[in-house]
Amino acid sequence: MIKNNNKGFVITEVLILSTVILGVLTLMYVQFKSVNRSYQYSFKYDTVEGLYLANNIVNYINDGNYDNLVEQVNSNPKGYIDITECTIENSNLISYCNSLFQKSEIEKILFTKENLIDLKRNISDFDNDMQNYIKQIKTLNDEKDYRIIVKYKDGSFTTMRFNKGNEYVQSGLIAYLDGINNTGFGHSDDTQTWKDLSNHGNDAILYNTPTWSNNSLTFNGQNNYGRLENTKNLALTNGVTLETRVKVISLTQGGWQEFLSNFEGAGIGITYYNTNQFATSKHASGSWRAAPTDDNISNLGEYYTVVATYNNLVHNLYVNGILVKASAEANSMTITPSSAPFAIGGNPNTTGMDAYNNVEFQNVLIYDRALSENEVMRNYQADLARY
Repeated sequence: MIKNNNKGFVITEVLILSTVILGVLTLMYVQFKSVNRSYQYSFKYDTVEGLYLANNIVNYINDGNYDNLVEQVNSNPKGYIDITECTIENSNLISYCNSLFQKSEIEKILFTKENLIDLKRNISDFDNDMQNYIKQIKTLNDEKDYRIIVKYKDGSFTTMRFNKGNEYVQSGLIAYLDGINNTGFGHSDDTQTWKDLSNHGNDAILYNTPTWSNNSLTFNGQNNYGRLENTKNLALTNGVTLETRVKVISLTQGGWQEFLSNFEGAGIGITYYNTNQFATSKHASGSWRAAPTDDNISNLGEYYTVVATYNNLVHNLYVNGILVKASAEANSMTITPSSAPFAIGGNPNTTGMDAYNNVEFQNVLIYDRALSENEVMRNYQADLARY
């Protein structure tokens, strides 16, 4: 009787099965490694903190020598400029640059064209991590836009696309208070000095602790306010523009409240009425106010960009970039220096309805001239891009 010996077949089957299992495990390992690597990258790329810091850098570039950088990068065949060493020429901003970059723990910053074609041709200039990050950036073929690419010392990366259209009008700007960058080096919820970013030293001193939240400053309508102390006796012979991104939370004092003004002597302000309307206002020997109109109805609890301009003849009021009131005066008046500084959120030197206001500010801008309608719209678009 002949016996079949199956040992060889069993060994063969075991080897085949082992090879298949090993292959599956190897494939799973490779896939897991790839997924895990992508997972790790996702937490290194474009973090919330990284994007916030990048926005501060964009503001620094816009305040400095944007045009010079654009000229340099457009003439550089490599398609980028390394600005890690604070190479922007405006000497007034060098100390700001050094402090910002040091506080942000930045390892490298590139200023580059938006499409990145030239940059990617020279990608070997950078280490492997930065090469991997640059390769995954999704860009548009837009010749008007530029981009910063930032590598932080903790190994994370971020990028931000922008152009000069994101910048506020600079000509005549004498005070710029920004909730996102309220210290000059980023945001702090604890500061009680709102830093003027216009380099004119018109910081707002905050009294009785108004509160910061979500990059905005809230006044309670009871006792807190802010004053731009260095704007006392400010000559505004060419007119003035007041601008703010503001939310009126409630009418705490009655029929109207002036939440941005310099109302001792001859002054100007922005007012909110209990009819849910903004208005401009001006004091001379007597009192004069632009009457609110039906076409600028606004809701409590919503943000609006409100702008008042005065060119020594005509008062204009804009809401969200749109002209809603133009008032020519019978007797024009040059605004003489006020004995009080500009105040925000209230004015403790007045009495009655306008003393304190329950409002929330994202920014305040003051110009020593009347902005044009196109300039007002440009600033409104900058607000939309920023906030």
